[in-house]
Amino acid sequence: MTTLLDAGLFLSLTVAAPPAKAPSTPRLLVKLEGAVGTGQVRAIVENLGPHPVAVSVVPAFVLRPSGPDEAGWPALRAPVDLRTAGPLAKDGRAVLHLPPTQPQVIVVPLEPLYWDHYESALWPFRPLRRVALPGRYDLVLELEDPVSGFFWRSNPVPVVVRKTGTLHLEKAE
Repeated sequence: MTTLLDAGLFLSLTVAAPPAKAPSTPRLLVKLEGAVGTGQVRAIVENLGPHPVAVSVVPAFVLRPSGPDEAGWPALRAPVDLRTAGPLAKDGRAVLHLPPTQPQVIVVPLEPLYWDHYESALWPFRPLRRVALPGRYDLVLELEDPVSGFFWRSNPVPVVVRKTGTLHLEKAE
């Protein structure tokens, strides 16, 4: 027969057990570079850890309104296939195999990608000229781990979307 004292001892032992070890998140550097005026950027992803990693992500470019005239505008998102530099297939993922300290680089033209509002429930399917209002934006590359919800984000690059729907990179101030 178990006494109340025995039950209390059992509870204290189970509470004192060490927590389960959480999976570690890879340390990735995500960077964007672009030439002024062109509608394309160089996306660079580097594993900063000492061991190779393989991580499944949804890579997407994000345009966030940045000028005072653009306050309140929605952010826009374009998932990108990092192998082809084209639009990512609907509900697609990319598996990045990254050795330590060896940057992987891809040049991506931004206008052919499919864009939509960042918060949309639909997978982006429209060209930039049909979604973006003319104005100033910051362009960022996001890598989302859909399992953990963790994001790696690049440096912002200032861009202008013209009335024609073309995207031009600006000089960083």
